[in-house]
Amino acid sequence: EQAIGLAFDEVNRLSLLLSRHDERSPLSQLNQTGQLEHVPAELRTVLNYSLQVWRASGGAFDVTIKPVLDYYEQRFSQKQEPVSTMLEKILDRTGSEHLQSTGNTLKLAKPGMAVTLDGVAKGYIVDRASEILAHFGVNNHLVNAGGDIRAMGTPSEKSPWKIAIQDPEKTQAYPEIVEMGDGAIATSGNYEIFYDQERLFHHIINPKTGRSPQKTVSVSIKAPTAMQADALATGVFVLGAEDGVGMVDKSPQTACYVIDDSGNTTKSQNWKNRVLK
Repeated sequence: EQAIGLAFDEVNRLSLLLSRHDERSPLSQLNQTGQLEHVPAELRTVLNYSLQVWRASGGAFDVTIKPVLDYYEQRFSQKQEPVSTMLEKILDRTGSEHLQSTGNTLKLAKPGMAVTLDGVAKGYIVDRASEILAHFGVNNHLVNAGGDIRAMGTPSEKSPWKIAIQDPEKTQAYPEIVEMGDGAIATSGNYEIFYDQERLFHHIINPKTGRSPQKTVSVSIKAPTAMQADALATGVFVLGAEDGVGMVDKSPQTACYVIDDSGNTTKSQNWKNRVLK
């Protein structure tokens, strides 16, 4: 009980530290002023990994997409769709290559830039909760934060952890049930957070176009950590099945499962050996 309490304390602490919504957070200060000195170690860890995935994905995962996300939210709050010409102008304020780090100072090099860690911070927080549980001897546990999952050990002596992949249409049985030991899994889908009934605009945005990808509807990633699984799921979603699986296959420690808008599935090389039907 003490370990669980401390894990929740860490979840709350990091949620405030990495939030784009809380004006007191270091991330919000960076977004408000364009510069942040004395960068907390946790924020630097998450940003450093975000930049790593940005490079590996050819820019498909980009934490500087926040101005576009803000524009989506603004337009749909007024019951209007985003305007293409405005999206093009806003995209000029994005690009992780303009996120500069000097010593212990972060700077957004372009006016109007802003960072969101929605696609990576939750995974990092899940990892930290898992680490605290393990530190206090809770060696068999599963941490689930809205589909970002980190597991350790087993739920019983006879059975591994089993994680069901959600049917995007939520009308059929789970398309896959994953068997897990130590590791993480995360799913990105267009069916949880969207702004219009047709799901033409949802919370996953292609940084090159400013629009939500339409071909992919769900991406599940298995990885050693939830932070890795979280960010890679978004990157693969933007890249699409072929290019996304190609990126994942470059790392033997990661695996992915992609569902497209026709219901077709694509698996990485490592996924087929880790799934129960």
